Amino acid sequence: MDDTETPSSSDRAWPESLPAALTDFQQRQTRAANRMWPIQNVVKSELEARFAPLGPLGEVRLEQVVKGKHRAKNWDLTFFYARRPQLAVSTKSIMANVAGTVPNRIDDAMCECVNVHAHDPGMVLGYLFVMSAGLGQMTTRDGRRWVDIFAQALASFSGRRSELDAQELFEAATLLLVDFAAAPPSFTFHPSQLDWNEFFDVLVGQVRARNPMIDLALSAR
Repeated sequence: MDDTETPSSSDRAWPESLPAALTDFQQRQTRAANRMWPIQNVVKSELEARFAPLGPLGEVRLEQVVKGKHRAKNWDLTFFYARRPQLAVSTKSIMANVAGTVPNRIDDAMCECVNVHAHDPGMVLGYLFVMSAGLGQMTTRDGRRWVDIFAQALASFSGRRSELDAQELFEAATLLLVDFAAAPPSFTFHPSQLDWNEFFDVLVGQVRARNPMIDLALSAR
């Protein structure tokens, strides 16, 4: 199996709707404001399923404002418990200008995390990135692949496990490498990053660790 060969349905560790969402994403205009919407809805469904035992007290919303110390900002998905935000997820793509986009994505994530955690240290943050597999194979002048540079940075800033941890860190990240030339698109997760289930396991696990009432409700299911 090559780097972007999608396993058979019996081996899948992600929702069956994800390949169709990637196809929908690809077919939208490059600069369309709603280009990530199909992928965001797959993430929303995953979070809703995992938090379903909470009933009406738990709600996952798209495009919600999350307060920060310096400014409020829209996050793609936010999980609320009893109307209080507990988890926010950002979905971003890297489809062109890899040498400029990768550093910008890293800087943006750090600034966003500092802003949110300075206001609410208990907030759980996650990042889901979609990257063109071919673009990721491009190299720097010293021969390093951009996909590996990006993955190394994500690994460095992932793993926040306490409200006392550094504010620039986030709890979890995942990186999908997608071959959009295939039909439907084939993809894999960068080996240094969490896969689909691991990504959501960490996010939900951190929400539970910081919120005893949520943990109790989910343990009772």
